[in-house]
Amino acid sequence: MEQSTEAGADATPQSKLTEYLGALRPDTQMAVLRELELSELRGDALGPSFRVVMNELRRGIRKSGRVVERVGNPSRVFYMPVEPFLISEVPRARVAATVSRPSLNPIWAWICRDLMPGEAKTYIETATQALMADDRASAVVTAAVFQDKFIAAADIILDGKNSGLTKRLTAYGGPDLTFDDLRSILYVMRNRQVLRDMAKKFPAKIDELNKVMVERILAVLVPLAEADDDTALRHALAILMSQLADPWQIVRLAGTGVKSRQAITELVLGRAEAMAAGLRLAKWSVDQIDEARAKTTSLRAAIDLVRTELRPGVGDPEDRCCKRVLEKVDRFDRKIALAVGSMTGEPGRTSRPPAASAFAHAPVTEQAAFA
Repeated sequence: MEQSTEAGADATPQSKLTEYLGALRPDTQMAVLRELELSELRGDALGPSFRVVMNELRRGIRKSGRVVERVGNPSRVFYMPVEPFLISEVPRARVAATVSRPSLNPIWAWICRDLMPGEAKTYIETATQALMADDRASAVVTAAVFQDKFIAAADIILDGKNSGLTKRLTAYGGPDLTFDDLRSILYVMRNRQVLRDMAKKFPAKIDELNKVMVERILAVLVPLAEADDDTALRHALAILMSQLADPWQIVRLAGTGVKSRQAITELVLGRAEAMAAGLRLAKWSVDQIDEARAKTTSLRAAIDLVRTELRPGVGDPEDRCCKRVLEKVDRFDRKIALAVGSMTGEPGRTSRPPAASAFAHAPVTEQAAFA
């Protein structure tokens, strides 16, 4: 309890910073963020405080409903094909068609230091020059060439024994499933054009799965479900989740076939369980508490959908997973209530209600290179 109170006091300066940055005009916020990102790309020593400012600017821009247009960096451009499959949490067990963000930095370090240091250095220099010149198209083309070199080099390594590689990725700070994420990244990179074309068959943003939209989606999914290998189906579903305004709605498609039901169930419950296990706050500020509560609200809605659409039997694996998720959510909500009580003197309350909807693969505290 004392720790929560101290964290609340420590969060006051950041709350003031958030208020100040939030009062800036949207075009000013975008301009300041762009200049900071360009400075970072040039290699200027910005320091931790600038990272806080950049994260607060991104948060404010997202809250206004605008898209955060990033200057980017060579690693981000390299990983662009993987973006639809990223989650912020680290699952305890592998979730198909999913890559954990915490694996990206260790894999990038391995590529640059061990796998192909010379080619990586050339790519970084060329891509940086393109990004500095605001020539994103050239940076993307350069990345595509480097991606092909990466695939060829990594395939040779992965054909042999991988115990040493697993240890190396761990040494670079990778979580337990980093090697699995590396394999997933290789699949996406190798099939990036096919996956990109598949994504174009769905609207870029799907507000609701109405009847017309479901028919359009099924025209894409049914042939994939009929194939012997369901890998493409699982990646199509992950892409669809990334393009749904409420990604949990994908559960409504689970009744379209046995393969689809299994793939959707594993994808949704795997991500929900990872998200529930990853519920935590770096600082007990009102903004972050609201975001965390929005996540727990989103998880409850996901479990309601699973139970309504899939109707798992009592004691079934799906039912047990739903219970595990809700238990974690309940525990976290109680921690929030206690922390809020220490901050406000009114247990369970904040200065404003939490957002109504927030499935978010973005973490409460963003990572440095891939925020």
